[in-house]
Amino acid sequence: MSPTSNQDRRAALRRAGLGEAPDKALDRITELVCSSLSVPVALISLVDGHRQFFACAQGLSEPWATRLETPLSHSFCKHVVSDAAPVVVNDSRVDQRLGGNLAISELDVIAYLGVPLLAPEGHVLGTLCAVDSRPRVWRDEDTQTMTTLAGVFTDHIVLRNRTVELEQTAEALARLQVFSDRSPAAQIIVDVDGRVLSVNSTACERLGYTAEELATLHLGDIQPDATSEMVRHLLEEARSQNVEPFESQHRAKDGRTFPVEISVAATSSGEIHYLAITASDITERKRRVADLAARESRLRFALDAGAMGAWDWDVRGGRVLISDRQAQLLGLP
Repeated sequence: MSPTSNQDRRAALRRAGLGEAPDKALDRITELVCSSLSVPVALISLVDGHRQFFACAQGLSEPWATRLETPLSHSFCKHVVSDAAPVVVNDSRVDQRLGGNLAISELDVIAYLGVPLLAPEGHVLGTLCAVDSRPRVWRDEDTQTMTTLAGVFTDHIVLRNRTVELEQTAEALARLQVFSDRSPAAQIIVDVDGRVLSVNSTACERLGYTAEELATLHLGDIQPDATSEMVRHLLEEARSQNVEPFESQHRAKDGRTFPVEISVAATSSGEIHYLAITASDITERKRRVADLAARESRLRFALDAGAMGAWDWDVRGGRVLISDRQAQLLGLP
């Protein structure tokens, strides 16, 4: 464990949402310190460049219990932070390192045991400390208990950061959903195994499912050729390069199938990766292509039946296209 600069510590405190107001969720930790070590005072002290702020204080006397902070002239915790290691003081009145520290006279801090509080990324944010107003010989077991409870603090920060991230992700997804629902194409997000996670309203309308029903399905239930292996392959390709659009079939809830053009992209949340699928219904395009092919076939049949040729002059491009029969009639090779 290495010391943390004031700048890094302040940034870590902001990320953790600490340092501005007491955190009632941490009260249980200081209560356990008091009961486990039989001390009157337990603090969660967060140290910045000019003060220590008590995010949680158990048994602290006034006016400090109301102020919830002291200048660093009253801080033992600053030594824990600067050393990035536990500080054990049996009697502060005879500890040369603490000579002149105002916490001794104004807060009656005689015996002190402080251990570092770590942010998830390893920065030292402050101290979990046990305080007694009389001399005391701390045991190794006391330090171990404090270190374990300091780990609970880190776990709390991890959980809270994750909760904030999930809330922010949910808000971002809600905003994106508004735009996604306006898309004329079906949009489907699946996980690495092909399980459907999110869809837009167009997907629901075209497939005949509710969003809740689709969230219980595998992509293969609505796109018959989509296996889990295919999804993983597409996701791997999409993470490293652009994947060319391709055609497939979608199957609606009522069993009907229709042609779609699929575009895919990779997206992620932290270390978790997803496949975002955009599916355009190409039924009408397929119909137009089929109609054009049928017309060309009928025209070819009519020309052949009448022993007629045909030619086309592209005036703008200066090109002339001549059918085989027309070439024969004109005596062209």
